[in-house]
Amino acid sequence: MNPDGTPTRIRVLSDEHPTAATPTPATRQRPATRFAAVVAIPHLLGERCVHARIETASCRACVEACPRGAWIIDDQKVGIDTGACDGCDLCVPACPEGAITSDRQRASDIMLWRDQPSVFRACEYAGVPDQTGLIPCLHAIGPNELLRLYRRGATGWVTSAAPCETCPRGRTQRLQDSIRQVNALLISRSLQPLSLTVLKPDAWSDSLRWATPYQAETVLTRRRFFRKALELAVDTASEATANAAGPEAKFIAATTGLPVTGANDIYLYQPHIDPQQCNGCDACVRLCPHQAILLERSAESWRYRLVAEQCTGCGICRDACDQHAISLDSLQTRQAPTVDLIAGRCTACGAPYHTPVTNPITDGRCRICTRTRHTRLLYQVL
Repeated sequence: MNPDGTPTRIRVLSDEHPTAATPTPATRQRPATRFAAVVAIPHLLGERCVHARIETASCRACVEACPRGAWIIDDQKVGIDTGACDGCDLCVPACPEGAITSDRQRASDIMLWRDQPSVFRACEYAGVPDQTGLIPCLHAIGPNELLRLYRRGATGWVTSAAPCETCPRGRTQRLQDSIRQVNALLISRSLQPLSLTVLKPDAWSDSLRWATPYQAETVLTRRRFFRKALELAVDTASEATANAAGPEAKFIAATTGLPVTGANDIYLYQPHIDPQQCNGCDACVRLCPHQAILLERSAESWRYRLVAEQCTGCGICRDACDQHAISLDSLQTRQAPTVDLIAGRCTACGAPYHTPVTNPITDGRCRICTRTRHTRLLYQVL
């Protein structure tokens, strides 16, 4: 264990151990007037990281998102090279478990622009004269932040940026992609989708100057009823918990609180169990940090229930399954929400067991006895 109580494998590397970094083009040097000289290094909440939960975790989201190779994952450690990090924050939305957080304060004000509640954001290389709404990279805005501000009423995003095609930071999932993902969820529920407006620096600054602070509506229209309902249900308790910067804080899935309106609802992620491969070990049930896979038992039946709205796409269930029975679906309607089970008692050890009804045990032995073959040590004395 580290001094802070996190697993030894989770650590922050010092800049004494630099890694190869992608150089920032000379034309994209950080403007001195924009941010402090000291780069804001993101924090790793070790208890949330999937690599602290299971040794077989395959997640490399932070590594793949970082344009400078600052994140390191190997058999011994998960950590960030502070000497390579430039504080772009692209790793923050990439982490499916919210294990990476940033100290950078972002303007949370929603402005009324062209009669639409909107959020103004500009990248630090855009050349806008304003400090309000300025962030290192627009692509550090992911589905979680989009939905968080949507719950507060924001349906529009007004942005300005330097050309992303020539910037190393433009190689990760872009803001446009995140908005398309969120809109797939919203449209499937007949909710108003997000809009994205891209302006040149001067036009962006002028628009921000003329925009007025947005005041939440006191009288709800039919169109806004569902959004207000999910705001009341989720925004107060869930957001405070999800944004808490401590290992005891539980990360909340981005889609938690979205209304369930019917079979056409699309989910950001959801687990899928192949009943032909599953042996009923319950490892996925025990390890899922969000109860996205539940074991439900009654006198009449047993079953696994898959709760798509709770899934963050962390992949713990998939990586922990030694039968390769679990996969993750993305941006699909709810798939096979339950897996029916059949219960029995092992004829060898007497322990209860359960397996999918389509993959029953034929010899009456539980999965442990099937593997160990206890009777192999028995022999007859003549």
